[in-house]
Amino acid sequence: MFNVDIALVSCNALHKDLGVLDSYENEVEIKKAMMGQASETALLIDHTKFDSSVFLRFADLDEIDYIITDTKPSDEWIEICKQRKITLIY
Repeated sequence: MFNVDIALVSCNALHKDLGVLDSYENEVEIKKAMMGQASETALLIDHTKFDSSVFLRFADLDEIDYIITDTKPSDEWIEICKQRKITLIY
């Protein structure tokens, strides 16, 4: 039903092994639907979301095209983004 160029989504946690996570099931379903219809996905998060975990996973890191955050992430996250071809903006 929706046709978007880029989905702008947030999350409660971002984990290098678990992926993109959130706490609210109804929001997860909406985010997954929007990502499914978008050409690209940008994850909008602040620095506190890196290396944390919560209940529901809604995306793998490979599904993310951009991570936009407020401060420079760790060197490990910079390397993860390079390896997965995620554009990192801070």
